[in-house]
Amino acid sequence: MTDLSDPVLCLVKDCWAYFTTQPLVAQRGAGWHKKPYEHNASLPNEPRAGETWQIRRVAGDWDRLFLDPPTEINAGRPWSVQEVNAGGIPWLRSASYSDHQIALWAGTPLAEFIRPIESIGGVIYLPHRPGAL
Repeated sequence: MTDLSDPVLCLVKDCWAYFTTQPLVAQRGAGWHKKPYEHNASLPNEPRAGETWQIRRVAGDWDRLFLDPPTEINAGRPWSVQEVNAGGIPWLRSASYSDHQIALWAGTPLAEFIRPIESIGGVIYLPHRPGAL
């Protein structure tokens, strides 16, 4: 069983990063097999009634941090979500001209996602969860 406190990165779309608490290979979404993902992929599927895994969503300003998504890292090749999640390319990577180089891959736990973003002066916006403090 997956630890619900340690969700892993499964999608970055616009200013949102999505994390799942189920195994990354089990996470799905409509159009996740289609290229290019930015025009075809929906958000991650949510758990059905009775399932205990969760989707967590956090916001960040990737452009301001000079972090590029797959569309910018290798603009000549379209990527599907499944290819990115299989390790074909990171979800976010520092632009080649950036002074601080980081790469954030599919399967990165949320806590390990936040640290590098903060190390380059970024802020991650987490949803408020009553009783979480």
